[in-house]
Amino acid sequence: MRGGPSQLVLGKSSSGLYPQVLVSQTAMSPGSHYACGDLIAFAYFKYYSHEPGHKGLVSAVIPQKGVFTINIVDNPVNYSASTPIRVEPVQARSAARVGALLDAACHTMHEVGYEQLTTAMVAERAGASIGTVYRYFPDRVAVLQAVAGRNLERATRALRADLERDNPSSVSGALSTALETLIRFFREEQGFRSLRVGDVLDIRPQTGSRGGNAEIAAVIRDYLHEVHDVRLDSPARVAIETAVDVTDALLGRAFMHSDRGDSTVLSEARRVAESIVQDL
Repeated sequence: MRGGPSQLVLGKSSSGLYPQVLVSQTAMSPGSHYACGDLIAFAYFKYYSHEPGHKGLVSAVIPQKGVFTINIVDNPVNYSASTPIRVEPVQARSAARVGALLDAACHTMHEVGYEQLTTAMVAERAGASIGTVYRYFPDRVAVLQAVAGRNLERATRALRADLERDNPSSVSGALSTALETLIRFFREEQGFRSLRVGDVLDIRPQTGSRGGNAEIAAVIRDYLHEVHDVRLDSPARVAIETAVDVTDALLGRAFMHSDRGDSTVLSEARRVAESIVQDL
C-alpha cells in the first residue's frame, strides 16, 4: 500500500450497538492485524489515504476480541480541477450486491421462515462469502430490517399505484384496494409472507419510526384526503390502522401453509376489514 499516515474509523452501526473506535497506523497492509480495544464484532471500516490521487476502501473482519484483519483495495484516482470524481459505478455495484443478498434472504425465508434465517444461509444462497454479508450487515437482525424496509417501500409504492388505478372514493373502497395489494404481495413476493413489513417482529428499519402497517394506513389516509378531500377525524384514523393491523394478522394466517392463501381466511379478512370501517 502506498501512501502516508492513514486512519481506520469505525462509526456506530444503525442499531447503535457498536461504539466508535479510531485506530491510526502509519503503515497498513492487507491481512495485517491491529489491536482495537475491547470490541467484539464484525464491522466495516473506511480507509483514508493522505496521498493525493489515491482513495482506498477497507473491509475489516473482527473474528476475536481485540483483533481485526484488514483487506485493502487501493484505487488510484486521476483527477484535475475540471474533472469530477465519479462514484456512481461503485455505488451501483454495491446496490446490486446488497439487492442480491436481500433476494437470497427472501428466498431462504420463503423456505424456512425468518426465525431460522442466518447470515451464513444468506451467504450460501447468494453464492457470496460470509465476509461479503458482514460488509453490509452487522448481524441477522440488520438483514431482516433491510428486507422489511424494502418490503415496505415496494408495498407502499404498489399501493399508491393501485389506488390511482382503482380510484376508490370511500374508506372501505380504499381499504379493499389495499387488501388486494397486500394479498398480491403475499402471493408473489418471496419472503413477504414470513416477515411482511417488519411489524411481526417489531424490527422497523429505523428506531423510533412508526410501524410498517401504520405506513400503509397513512398511504390510504393521504390518498383519500389528497384525491377525494375526505377528512378523517382521530377515531377514523385509528379505525383504518386497526383494520390494517387485523387484516395483516389474518393474511399471515391465510398464507401460513399455502402459497395462494386459504380462501376461507381470505374471505374472513375482507369481511373483518369492511366491518371495522363500515360506519366511516
